[in-house]
Amino acid sequence: MPMRLSGLASNMDTDAIIKELMKAQGLKKTKVENKLTKLEWKKDIWKDMNSKIYKFYTGPLSKLKTQGSFSTKKATSSNESKVTVKAGTGASIGSYQIEVERLASAQYVTSKKLDSTLTFDGGNKLPDIDVKGNTTLKDLGFDIEVGKENVIEFKGTTTANLYVTEKTTLNDFVQAAKNAGLNASYDETQKRLFLSGKESGKENTFGVTIKTVEITSGRSNLRDILGYSSTNGSTRIEMDKAIDEYLEYKDNTIAPGSAEVMIYQAAFKKLKNYMGDKLTSDLSAFYYKEGTNPDDTTLTLGGFYTNSTYQDIFKDVTLQDLLNQANENVTDDKEKILSAGDAAKKAEEKVETDLAGKVSLEELEEAKKKAREAAIEAERNKFVKFYQKQQKALIPQYPETVPAELEDSPYYKALDGVFGVNGLLTKVSKAEEFKETSDKINDNGLNRLGIGAITKNDDGSITHGNDVEVVASQDSKVVYNGATLEGSTNVITVNGVTLELHGETKGETVSLTVSNDIDGVYDMVRNFVKGYNELLQEMNKLYNADSARGFNPLTDDEKDSMTDKQIEKWEQKIKDSLLRRDDNLSGMLSSMRSNMAGSVTVNGKSLSLSSFGIVTGHYTEKGLLHLAGDSEDPIYGGQEDKLKKALEENPEDVMKVLNKLADNLYQDMTSKMKGTSLRSALTAYNDKEMDKLEKSYKKDIATLEKKLKEMENRYYKQFSAMESAMSKLNSQSSQLAGMLGM
Repeated sequence: MPMRLSGLASNMDTDAIIKELMKAQGLKKTKVENKLTKLEWKKDIWKDMNSKIYKFYTGPLSKLKTQGSFSTKKATSSNESKVTVKAGTGASIGSYQIEVERLASAQYVTSKKLDSTLTFDGGNKLPDIDVKGNTTLKDLGFDIEVGKENVIEFKGTTTANLYVTEKTTLNDFVQAAKNAGLNASYDETQKRLFLSGKESGKENTFGVTIKTVEITSGRSNLRDILGYSSTNGSTRIEMDKAIDEYLEYKDNTIAPGSAEVMIYQAAFKKLKNYMGDKLTSDLSAFYYKEGTNPDDTTLTLGGFYTNSTYQDIFKDVTLQDLLNQANENVTDDKEKILSAGDAAKKAEEKVETDLAGKVSLEELEEAKKKAREAAIEAERNKFVKFYQKQQKALIPQYPETVPAELEDSPYYKALDGVFGVNGLLTKVSKAEEFKETSDKINDNGLNRLGIGAITKNDDGSITHGNDVEVVASQDSKVVYNGATLEGSTNVITVNGVTLELHGETKGETVSLTVSNDIDGVYDMVRNFVKGYNELLQEMNKLYNADSARGFNPLTDDEKDSMTDKQIEKWEQKIKDSLLRRDDNLSGMLSSMRSNMAGSVTVNGKSLSLSSFGIVTGHYTEKGLLHLAGDSEDPIYGGQEDKLKKALEENPEDVMKVLNKLADNLYQDMTSKMKGTSLRSALTAYNDKEMDKLEKSYKKDIATLEKKLKEMENRYYKQFSAMESAMSKLNSQSSQLAGMLGM
């Protein structure tokens, strides 16, 4: 802002004069700013009101117009400590008798204590070690034989196999059980394994058995592809699961697809990571930690792999690195690198001896920068072009034989190099390489875990050793009005009635009663009246607010002369009046009042809300509803409760009248809130129009501000010219006076 020295010649306070002139000129801008402020306040008020309208529209009103809201039933039990009951809308009214003979329960298995006191197989004992979760099964005495593996099979809601290797731990055993849909844990304090079904009922019985499997070349190759040997136990479990599913497919016992896809994608993902890491490490040599834009390290490789890691693992770049890079690139890139490297070499000769052979990080930035950029561009070209070229070559089709396009693909060849196999698709498609032989063996392995073999039979029962702590799962069983019913859980639904079982009745008969839920329907209607009145009161208040004529938003100068309370009171006066006589609000008010004042013909009779004791009060309340007999209504609470009586004697008429009136209002509100060019959908005011007007005001203000600034500058120029003229005149007058001897 330029410094202005005004009034030196004229002795006039030109700043004050110009300020007053600008104040007069700024009135138009102030008027537009006032309009904008009022519009912003009005939008906020309407947003709040619209949310209240929408809440009523989707809540109490929507519920009242739904017939199902009037069909609710209630149910009671004579002994809720044994049976609790809920009735759905389809439940038949009446009384029922029930006896609970058995509760449903899940299967539980608790192992023996895993320490040196555990004996099995005629006196064998566990090793004298402190058994932890990370203790390997090999340490517990499991046989680990080359070419063969013990496979622990869990049959729960799903099946999971645990292939026991030298790395398999108790934690892996627990994880495999969880993969089969079981609850499982090992308590290191109690030294026991705990297994249980997640759900009750015989259908959720589970088994744990063991067999020995000869590892085939097919499984071995697939493990190599998946990086089996370098992974932890939980990952191995997932890999073996995929391989098992694939073997089932090869035996034509499951549909093809999922397992092969998983294996293929796992290998492909590993390859992408390998190639991405290689790209990252290669590019790392050509980025500097200081002053490198992270965006430079963001590459999209063929559209499917992105590496956005900021490189910071280097300090210097040797010229030999650049030359090595040049030798691996096409001619154009090679020339660029050599040229840049030569420039860097010449600059390098000026550097101290201990930095010879390197491009300094502290000096010669320009030469260093060019060399770096050339190398980066070359590396980017090499790898990005490679990925783009091969993007379409490796399409995950999972064929039985290798397609010709894959045999020529560097991806396919890279698989050979990365995984040490002759080709992924060739290996996974030779079924004869997966024929595994297995034999059931004795309980030796599982005995070492303190549980022994637990066999799940076809009928849902289990077979296990006599000394194993097993609680079998069972179904619930009740006698309901003479009929025997069973279920896998302790919640049984019959004929619209839901029974929740809590205990066996042991000869006691529990009585259940189902009836219409009159209190529930009454409360629903009362909640509607309450919501309707709250919304109507708020709308009436805003629509009939006092005028705020003469009140405008305060300027900063005006606020400076007022207290915070005075400012708040002033602004609230304006805000309260912004929806006064609003057309949209008027339409919504009229709709609510007229629809609730309507009537419905039922069986030849004209019925309205007043027929059931729902009436309007004094005209000064402007349409508020009252529920006769409602204890919460201080005026009408003492009158006859017509609604409850009607619900008891003729609920169908009540439902038809209230449904129809509520639906009429719902449809009317839907129409008033539909989307148009002026408003968004489900909006009761012209929000689009307001947004457009707001932009117009802001544009007008910006234009006026520009004009005022130009006008202010013009005033200053004019006064400055006047000061210059007066200064010159004063100078001439002084000279003349001097000449005249004055």
